[in-house]
Amino acid sequence: MISKLPFKIKTNHQYSIGHGSAGLGSQILHCFFDIKDLIEKRRLKYVQTYGLVPKFKAGLHLGTAAVGEVGSIKRDIVFSGDVLNTTSRIEETCRQFAARILASGALLDQIPDLDEFDLQSIGSITLKGKQQKIILFAVERNGVERIGDKKPVYLACVHANVEDVAQDLLKRVADVVKPKKTVITGLSPAVGTHTGPGTIGLAWMAGYE
Repeated sequence: MISKLPFKIKTNHQYSIGHGSAGLGSQILHCFFDIKDLIEKRRLKYVQTYGLVPKFKAGLHLGTAAVGEVGSIKRDIVFSGDVLNTTSRIEETCRQFAARILASGALLDQIPDLDEFDLQSIGSITLKGKQQKIILFAVERNGVERIGDKKPVYLACVHANVEDVAQDLLKRVADVVKPKKTVITGLSPAVGTHTGPGTIGLAWMAGYE
């Protein structure tokens, strides 16, 4: 984008936003996931204070925008251009595909270092209010949500009369994330009645003692 305002988040990555697309790097994607990690670390504080944990989605795109200053008494910096509208439409599309972050192919083509990310093609999509299709990708970090990077990890598996399958699933996940403790239990009759036999659920908590 076109702001000259550099900013930092207290993580392992440094971010800055400058003119043009030259030098675009994976910090654009890291920024989203680092903010998510910071919120997750403060989960207990959010729950205790507000009764919920903030969630957010993001749409990423590349293009040219115009910037101007408006107002006489109170001045504001405003951005305008089709790229802003398109990016907003991309963010709205996240819900349709159950994605936390969607990025355009035009943007990803400018980022050379994508090895740390898993890109799933959504295809060529016609966004709301647009005529020209745009190629979108859902973006995730490689690995199992990086929960193996957070310690300790606790895993729990619930099942409806398929304990052997649940144990196998729990073992396979545990081999990856090395949990401090695992729990396996059957679903209650009330829940099992609605979900049916064969249901399996996996839950985890990481980074909390």
